Amino acid sequence: MTRRMRHLTLDVHETLYTGLRPSTVLRALQGVREMHIIFGHEVDKRTVEKFLGAAGGMLAKEDGTEALESLEIEVMWVDDGAAETLYGIVTSIISRFRGLQKLKLTSPYRTIDAQAPITLSIPLPAALPSPASTVSSSPSLLYVSTPRGPTVKKEFVACGTEKSYARTWTKQCPSLCDIQFDFSASTSDADIELCGVWFRRKAPSV
Repeated sequence: MTRRMRHLTLDVHETLYTGLRPSTVLRALQGVREMHIIFGHEVDKRTVEKFLGAAGGMLAKEDGTEALESLEIEVMWVDDGAAETLYGIVTSIISRFRGLQKLKLTSPYRTIDAQAPITLSIPLPAALPSPASTVSSSPSLLYVSTPRGPTVKKEFVACGTEKSYARTWTKQCPSLCDIQFDFSASTSDADIELCGVWFRRKAPSV
C-alpha cells in the first residue's frame, strides 16, 4: 500500500506564460493534508490566483473528504500592495477549499497607510501565549507574533484590515478556524511594525 505524503512544500517560480500548468502539478498531490506554497517574486498575480484556485478544486473530494487541512501561502513580492493583493486573491478562491482548517499568509510586509491600526497601550508580555491555548467564539485579535529584526514598539496592534478579511473568509469557508497573517520583513518607515496577526475561533459544531 502506497503511503501518502502528509506535508508538502512547493516552490513555484514558473508562470502561466512560461508553461506552468497548475492542474498537472496538483493532480498527483491529492491526499496531502498540509501544504506550504511559496511563490517567487517573478510569479504574477494571475498565476497565483489560478494555481490556488486549482489547488482548492483538486485537493479535496466533492464531499469534502481527504481535504487539505492546513495551507500556508507565501509570496515574495516586494511592491507596497503585496499583502492586500494576496488578500484579494484569497477572497476569490477560499470557498473552494472545503474542509480547510488553518490558513497562514506570509508576505514581506504590509504598509499601514491605507488604514491606520488602532494601537492599545498594553505592554507585550515577556512570553507571548501560544495561539493554540486561546480560543474565542468569533475571529478576533489574539496574538502578535514575535517580531523579526530590530526591536519594535511594544504595543499590540489591532489591524482592522486583517480582521475584516478573516471574518469574510470564515463565512466563505465555514471549516476555517485558524488564520495567521505574517509579515516577514520590517517596515523601517512605520512607527509600529506589523509583524503578525493571529485569529482563532471555535471549530463549528458537528
